[in-house]
Amino acid sequence: MCRVFDLLEWSFVLLLFIPVMFMFAQENQKEKEKKNPESQNLDIGAPQQDTSNSVLKTVQRQLPKFDLPEYVITGVASVDLPKVEKISFEDVEDVIHTRRESPGNMQRERETMELEVKRLNDSQTELNTYSGMVQAGIGSYFTPQAGFWFGQSLPNYQYTLGGTYHITNGFAQHTDQSDGSFTAAGRTYLVSDIQIIQNAALDGEFGYKSESFRFYGSTMPNLQRTISDFQLKVGIENQATNNLPYSVGISLDNIDVSDSSTSANETRFDLNLQTTLSIASLPLQLKFHGMSASGGLGFMDVSGGIQNYRYADMLFEGSLHMYWAEGTGQNLFRLHPQLRVSYPIISQHCVYVSYEPMVIPMTLASNIRANRFLSADSPIRHTDVSNAGELGIESNWNEMVRSRLSFGVKSISDLTMFSEFLDSSRHGVWTLAYNEHITIITFRAEMVAKFESNDYFASTIMLRSIKDSFLGKQVPYFPAIEAQCRASHRFRTAIVVNADVRFIGERQADLIGISKVSGYTVLDVSSEYAPLDFLRLLIGIKNMTDARYEMWRGYREFPLTMYVTAQVKW
Repeated sequence: MCRVFDLLEWSFVLLLFIPVMFMFAQENQKEKEKKNPESQNLDIGAPQQDTSNSVLKTVQRQLPKFDLPEYVITGVASVDLPKVEKISFEDVEDVIHTRRESPGNMQRERETMELEVKRLNDSQTELNTYSGMVQAGIGSYFTPQAGFWFGQSLPNYQYTLGGTYHITNGFAQHTDQSDGSFTAAGRTYLVSDIQIIQNAALDGEFGYKSESFRFYGSTMPNLQRTISDFQLKVGIENQATNNLPYSVGISLDNIDVSDSSTSANETRFDLNLQTTLSIASLPLQLKFHGMSASGGLGFMDVSGGIQNYRYADMLFEGSLHMYWAEGTGQNLFRLHPQLRVSYPIISQHCVYVSYEPMVIPMTLASNIRANRFLSADSPIRHTDVSNAGELGIESNWNEMVRSRLSFGVKSISDLTMFSEFLDSSRHGVWTLAYNEHITIITFRAEMVAKFESNDYFASTIMLRSIKDSFLGKQVPYFPAIEAQCRASHRFRTAIVVNADVRFIGERQADLIGISKVSGYTVLDVSSEYAPLDFLRLLIGIKNMTDARYEMWRGYREFPLTMYVTAQVKW
């Protein structure tokens, strides 16, 4: 058995040299492609935002994650798994699938904070502790990348600093791009004779990110866009007080979009308030969210309700929301009740039903995150989810396997659609259009299995029908089926092998249903080797089958790419 393990170690080391040789070969191939760029499909259409945008990001822009969040499969049940993220269809799916905060996560964060406060009170003489990480790597098509993270924990405060940088020559002409980011965050615990402030956590965060790329799939392939995003957040939270736990957060976000000779700027301000009261032994939660942004955008959500109230075996969550929203040619006022009830039919299975209509705030920044080829002067409207019902069952089959099945129906007005400019000189650039009313029917199945401490498997599949009430056709760029599977296996304690398979079905590419964008399957594999406690080596292949696919019509995504990364921790 030792010989087998030694063979695996040597195989991993040898594999480190393969991507380097492959990268040089790809460079030669890329030069040929640059001299003869592929013709782009520039048929007139009206694409809608891609539901897999957050799942299938450009692989060259991804660095290995610094933090590895836990896998949360349902609103109340969670499984802590190493090196895995929740499989989700975000961004657009935040419009289609109601965003639910996990009570389990909230409770764990509250308990963590209380333990931290207690630790600081009990041990004010604790020695300083440092932690950090530095990593560097290179990938196909000359794609160097680097990142760092440093943190220090002192008796009364903690802080972290981090940054990333990435650049690539691209796989064809005009596909070069680069991005970089820097973040700084800190936390301190207040000491005061005032009970409401005593032991409160004061947080601050600063972030800056910039990325540059070209509209390589348009009729203006050399048009360069630079997006700069500045964020500043300040918050205070005190969950340790028994009388009035609360949190207050203020944030400022400024995004600047420059397209060669033109530019646009958006400034957004957010205020969040939250507290919990106990009235007649009922846990009443009060929330306020206010947002104001450039271009006359405004949003407000005032709500109050019962959270995690248990009666017999039933768990209730209910609230009343008052929404106000103002967008381009839009002024909304809505009063929406929300209710979620769960009941354990047997010890292993819990059925739930929810009704959660809402108004979702939208900005230029949120839409550009969904489609970075969006025109910066597009009109912005907020999404009005007038009805949203879901029925599902969550199952704990045993300590290792959990699953969830759900069926949902939603009615949405002013759903954001990305419509390609009809002007032939601007093909490959999108603006925003809005549906008067659509109906969405969704079936979703999720499963996560943690077989041992080192092995896991997770999968999700979603079947969906979206109909426009006016045209009676599918909304563009929303596939009828999506699926994803992830698996990981660790050999002893030194080698980890990961695999990720994603499938997106065929999508309609315009409002009238003439053009289509083909479905695709993408396979990513990676491996990690930790010969020493502080050293980790990573190799990986993105799009292993070299699938030819597009997320936006005319913009081919990166073909097969390989990368090698070294990471040092302390």
